Amino acid sequence: MVESLLTGGAYVVLAITLTGLAAGSRLPRWPLALSAAACAFVAIQAWTVGTVFAWLASELPEAQFDAISQNTLLFNLFIYPMGVLCLAGYTTLAVVGWRRGAFSRGASAVLVAAGLAALLGPFPPTGLLGAIGIAWLARSLKNA
Repeated sequence: MVESLLTGGAYVVLAITLTGLAAGSRLPRWPLALSAAACAFVAIQAWTVGTVFAWLASELPEAQFDAISQNTLLFNLFIYPMGVLCLAGYTTLAVVGWRRGAFSRGASAVLVAAGLAALLGPFPPTGLLGAIGIAWLARSLKNA
């Protein structure tokens, strides 16, 4: 539960600060904004798992709680927007950064892997790979 709350808080900070990277780099603002939206959706999902799901687990009987996380329309409406935004945001940022030579190709590869991992569903794989990719991007970012 605490790790989900920390992840949510970290991704809120990433979502807020990611668009600021356009100021002194070769990156345009739109792929950074799309990636920031993806980070915001990862934060929403992580925070919900850390708060709402933890509360539901303590309040509901085990069988009813297990039924909530089954493949239902409501559960998919919670997961799929994050997957689509992460796939679009991280992949676009990786391609634009690679083509403009704005950051290392390794960071681009990790961001593409994060976008593809978003298709798996829950936030932990894409959250971890996205954080590694964004950290590598920030470390290797070249100024304009």
